[in-house]
Amino acid sequence: MEKIKIPLKCQCSQVQGYVHTKPQDGNNVVCFCDDCQAFAQFLGNPQNVLTENNGTELFQITPNKLKLTQGKNNLACMQLSPKGLKRWYTSCCKTPVANTMNGKIAFNGIIQKFIDFDALDISKQDAIGEVSDYCMSRFAKGELPENSHPKYPLGITIKIFKMILLGYVFKTYRPNEFFSEETGEPVIAPVVLTKEQRDEIMIKVNMLSDED
Repeated sequence: MEKIKIPLKCQCSQVQGYVHTKPQDGNNVVCFCDDCQAFAQFLGNPQNVLTENNGTELFQITPNKLKLTQGKNNLACMQLSPKGLKRWYTSCCKTPVANTMNGKIAFNGIIQKFIDFDALDISKQDAIGEVSDYCMSRFAKGELPENSHPKYPLGITIKIFKMILLGYVFKTYRPNEFFSEETGEPVIAPVVLTKEQRDEIMIKVNMLSDED
């Protein structure tokens, strides 16, 4: 299958771009972990970000496949803790964008709320493939797919390590829209939550999980 351009767009359309890839080059996964739920709470609109089971839909790719074409100055970044993932969103409309590690690791977890599936002339499944894994389901609620896993299943863990390892070899961690190629630092300094701020958000996460 040939590569396709998958359009990216925030809710207010100020930040746009595309992913140039093939479905088999990425991982279509759903993560139910409490950190992903906390990010949705931080943005202030968890119902608009999460699935009905409190999952975050992700398309995991290498950084060189993503290009932002406008509105890059509207990017913002946060971390739930000093060593946590760098979680990107738009300052204009609080659309979640991606989860990243650092500028030398070939991994971008694009949050599917940032993907403009309506602009495609093919189906979502044809663009990014079927969901391969439902991860960290111990933090989910409601009835879940049969292939849900309470932690991170071995299969997707191997895929991610392979993506990162090959990234070192083929340098697919660059170019990277989220990190400076010269310094390796984030293009926007992350806001790191204090323990008190994180604890407050986690109370909201637990309340959301307890809802019927």
